[in-house]
Amino acid sequence: MNLSFPKLNKNKVATSSARQQNNLDQKLVHSLNPKKAPNLKQLKHLPKILSLKEKKLVMGLILLIVISVGFIGIYFYFSNFLPAPALGGEYTEGLVGAPQYINPLLSQTNDVDSDISRLVFSGLLKYDQQLQLINDLAESWETQDDQKTYTFVLKEDIKWHDGQPLTADDVVFTVKSIQDPDFKSPLLVSFRGIEIEKIDERT
Repeated sequence: MNLSFPKLNKNKVATSSARQQNNLDQKLVHSLNPKKAPNLKQLKHLPKILSLKEKKLVMGLILLIVISVGFIGIYFYFSNFLPAPALGGEYTEGLVGAPQYINPLLSQTNDVDSDISRLVFSGLLKYDQQLQLINDLAESWETQDDQKTYTFVLKEDIKWHDGQPLTADDVVFTVKSIQDPDFKSPLLVSFRGIEIEKIDERT
């Protein structure tokens, strides 16, 4: 009597055995730590079970996270911690020449006087770091439709160096002094034909 047995596929048997072993391993690992998230002790074995492709992917993601965090940190620093001048202290500057008239109405003919006057005196407006006009003594200002009339409103509680309040009368006096030929201000030509009017103590 001849008996015939079906041939066994060794590959299928090996694959099935590997799957069973893998399932047993997973159950064993799960029984040791029922939490799905691995702990720190388990994470140190992660490189042993990752393929080369997976390792490259993880390293790429880590590098991307580091670059992103660095970029956010740099952006936050430059947005919130830009250097700004502090009040008080000392300022030293070397100048060629000697001061003669430390007065903004007379300082235009001398670079030394002009530099010192900018440090000592304030104007209605001033330039910022982008050379745009911004408020200085003026709280606000506006231009009429004819582009020839400017209205300035002074800030509240501004004072001279001696503690006296600065008002619109002082601004009117300054312009009138420039326009006085006896004062001999270099700004006379620029202010010729200009009229100034006080509306109230601040305007």
